[in-house]
Amino acid sequence: MVPEPRRAALRGAGADGDASRHLRERSLRRRLKLCLAAVWALVVALLTPTFLGRAADDLFITYRYAFNLAHGQGLVFNPGEHVFGLTNPGLALLLAALHELTGVPVHLLGTVVFALALWALASFLLVAARGATEIAVAAVGGTLVVGSTLLWVNNGTEQVPALLLLVVAAMVGRRRPVVAGILAGAAVWLRPEAAIGVGLLVVLEWIEAKRFPWRLVVPAVAVIGLGAGLAELYYGSAFPATFEAKRTMAESRPGSFSGPLRFWFRGGRVLARHWGPLLPLVAALGVVGLWPLAARSHRPLRLVALYGLATAVAYPLLGVPFFPWYAVPAVIAALYGLAAVAVATGRRLAERLLPAYRRTARGLVSAVVAGLVLAVPLGSMLTVCVPWLEHFEGYGRYRTYRLAGEWIERHSKTGERIAYGEIGTLAYFSERPVDDLLGITTPRSLPYVRAHDPAGAFLAAPPTFFVEHPQGPHRGLVTRPWFERGYRLVATIPPAPGERGAMKIYRRRDGVPLPPPQGRHDPS
Repeated sequence: MVPEPRRAALRGAGADGDASRHLRERSLRRRLKLCLAAVWALVVALLTPTFLGRAADDLFITYRYAFNLAHGQGLVFNPGEHVFGLTNPGLALLLAALHELTGVPVHLLGTVVFALALWALASFLLVAARGATEIAVAAVGGTLVVGSTLLWVNNGTEQVPALLLLVVAAMVGRRRPVVAGILAGAAVWLRPEAAIGVGLLVVLEWIEAKRFPWRLVVPAVAVIGLGAGLAELYYGSAFPATFEAKRTMAESRPGSFSGPLRFWFRGGRVLARHWGPLLPLVAALGVVGLWPLAARSHRPLRLVALYGLATAVAYPLLGVPFFPWYAVPAVIAALYGLAAVAVATGRRLAERLLPAYRRTARGLVSAVVAGLVLAVPLGSMLTVCVPWLEHFEGYGRYRTYRLAGEWIERHSKTGERIAYGEIGTLAYFSERPVDDLLGITTPRSLPYVRAHDPAGAFLAAPPTFFVEHPQGPHRGLVTRPWFERGYRLVATIPPAPGERGAMKIYRRRDGVPLPPPQGRHDPS
């Protein structure tokens, strides 16, 4: 028999050995996380120049607001017109401040902020992961997210910074609930739908702590209320006009991609450009993986999964037409879900095949199996993603809009107005007031949009300049007899490679009267 003192010494040595091994594992995981975050930083640094400043037209509406604020015109689209025509005032405030501090053009700052937020989102989720399985999911999912071309072509969107704030709030909520509440409220300043994420965060904290998280809720509500109050004072409305304008746009177009089925039918076509011919398989695996993320992960990854699923349901129910940046939260969740499926499959197969082997051997087999599971969806993605990385020069007609805006800036006077239906890029680069014939930043156009009367929206305030593009809205307006009498073609912007048709710029003739709008439309 081993004497009792000897047994105690052996137990002590075993405990010391377990503690030492645990510390070594923690140190190794910390180093691996730092290395992977550094790799992601390198990937982001390499991808940023390809997409720098090449954002969708709607994002240039935000850039225009930020530019005007930084240059003393106020947080407005057109100087002197207090219209709440952006859904991301928090991003506009941030970009205006950065532009004022650095002098870097706002549209370049938009990409930089997005890139940093994308890297930080993946890195914080990796830092928050606990246990080998969750760390593996965060590592694989973060790599998929950082390299996703669908996210990068939507660079500049506030969806990623808003999700980042929600994730950080989930990380610090238990220890610093007041800070978490402030961060969560600030996410709503970036995107109103982030309120869904705030609600999910409150529910998760309530379930886990088994008491209502007042210390989180009160500051979150205070920050959201402060933003709404300031908007009401400044714009006369606490809620952006953009959702109503887009709902009106959808209702006025029979072929618009709105509603539960048509929204994601259009979304599937967009996703196929980035996920390849096996889109149904990639999407199915991503959705299946949301269950283990939502059920067994720690709060940050759980929040990402639930928020992505909630927005995927909410946007179609809101009745807005599909825009690619609406899919960003769902895409991020699905990519982490895909990682969860691969990691879980590898782990379970390794446990069944090698139940008596050491963890190192099982871990190696698990990694190999996970890689094999990912090989098929990754192969499908790579077939379509590489051309985006090699040849992306911005959305075709938006490049032409920029050239048209710059031409008008050189050939017009301050205060001469432009009218069109896609107005962000034109306004930003022309630095001239622009009337939005779709009503997002020009509310007087909405009654005409509801009545399917683009000519009425135009004639309600005839502009100095009008532009026409074969892929833009309001095609055929230039063929109206009154337009041919009242306007003349002054410039043609040739199409970029791969683009269909040139952009034409028309200027109003002096002294030629135009007819008033036909019919009476309710301005309410």
